[in-house]
Amino acid sequence: MYDAFMRMTYTPEADLEGRLNDLVRSSGRSMNSILNELVRKGLNGSESPTAESPFVVRPFPGGLRPGIDPERLGDYLDDLDAEEFIRVSNQRDLTGASS
Repeated sequence: MYDAFMRMTYTPEADLEGRLNDLVRSSGRSMNSILNELVRKGLNGSESPTAESPFVVRPFPGGLRPGIDPERLGDYLDDLDAEEFIRVSNQRDLTGASS
């Protein structure tokens, strides 16, 4: 067994090629050093989601809209059901479909 330097060729896809070239230009480093750093980060998992700030839920008082009585929510639902029944019935009458 022996150690030998093996040259590798990498052909980036079009969307990555532009981003890699931008990194090379902006950093002044070689493509090899940037690719090595990115591969190392990917293999080590150094880009952890914990680096971002955690998602925070900010609750706000919702309440009901003015004019809606919480004691009559069942009545409102009945009204909506009746309206939907009438709408569907009218559509069936117009299309001639039988139930």
